[in-house]
Amino acid sequence: MAALFRTRVDKNDKREIVLYRLGEMEYIPWEIHPKARQRLRVLTGTIVVDIGLDTHVIEQGGTFVIHRGQSHRASAVGPAVFMSTYTPPIMFDDDDDHAATYDILDADVPAVVRERERERALSF
Repeated sequence: MAALFRTRVDKNDKREIVLYRLGEMEYIPWEIHPKARQRLRVLTGTIVVDIGLDTHVIEQGGTFVIHRGQSHRASAVGPAVFMSTYTPPIMFDDDDDHAATYDILDADVPAVVRERERERALSF
C-alpha cells in the first residue's frame, strides 16, 4: 500500500521538502531519483529503508541519506511520520502526486533482490 499522506512543505530552486505519513505496514514502493539526493529524517515511529540488498532501520530522530540513482523503498514498522529533503528538487507537482515518483517496475528490480524478498516472506 502506498503512502497515506504526502505533502510538500517547502520548495525552492535548490531543494524540496516533503512530509510523509505511513500507517502500520504501509510502504512506498521501489523508486529511484536519478538526479536528486534524498535525506530522510524520521519524526515519529520507525521506518525501514531497503537499498538493493541492504536494509536500514531508522528510528525516531534518525536520519538517512539515499544518494541519487539508488533504487530504494521505504516501509513503516508501525505508524510513522518522516520528512524527505530532495536536493535538487524533484519537481513535485501539486496536481499529480506521482510526478515526483520514478517507480521501478517489478521486472526492473534485480533478481537477487526479488529472491531475498521471497525468502523473507517465507520466513514469517
